[in-house]
Amino acid sequence: MDLAAREKARRRIADPRVEVVIIDQDSSAIDEASLAGLRCGSGDATDAETHCEFGLAHVSTLVSTFSDETECVSITLAARDLNQKICIIARQERESAEKKLLQVGADTIVVQGKCCV
Repeated sequence: MDLAAREKARRRIADPRVEVVIIDQDSSAIDEASLAGLRCGSGDATDAETHCEFGLAHVSTLVSTFSDETECVSITLAARDLNQKICIIARQERESAEKKLLQVGADTIVVQGKCCV
């Protein structure tokens, strides 16, 4: 992800007018995001109940921080299906997953170690 894309993702998350939902399996990441005042929680990102719980049909931005490529693709597909207007920022550990995530509907990809959002 280039510098302009990283800056766009950082600004979008920091914008108080933008409702952001963060779903993660790492409790320390959830705690950190919560302390920063972000709406977040843990759940099965491929489960429809989780989508309803976090209101993905009505939010403007989803940050997917799953390290597993399959889960990240699943949440991206499900979120895009539920909400065509949602901005999806997806984290991935390998650059090779970037093309696949863009194809399934992610707007911005953060490759671990290259971006700190």
